[in-house]
Amino acid sequence: MNHKNLRVWQESFSLCKNIFDISNNNKFNKYLQLKIQLQKTSLSIVSNIAEGCARKSNIECLNFLNYSLGSVAELETQLLLAYELYLLNDKQTLKDLKFIKILLIGLISHIKKTVNK
Repeated sequence: MNHKNLRVWQESFSLCKNIFDISNNNKFNKYLQLKIQLQKTSLSIVSNIAEGCARKSNIECLNFLNYSLGSVAELETQLLLAYELYLLNDKQTLKDLKFIKILLIGLISHIKKTVNK
């Protein structure tokens, strides 16, 4: 499975670029650890999707997709904190993340069905 052809990877890649752009704002200089974590976690989501798709078995793929799903929850928490600290105003990033979560859960469910056959 080519990860670049998956909508979930494409959306995650776009979100990752967006996170890097918005966290490079001067507002984040005071909260350097949050900036680093936002970038690291968003990169983890898209990277684990890619790595999972490169694995030879669906079981291995599922493991990495589940890591990615865990990173989605981490990023949601970090974004909520950034909103509470008034570092971000626009809630579009959270909406994008929610869409990625839906896509990721769908892909995981699809692969699980092939494993259970």
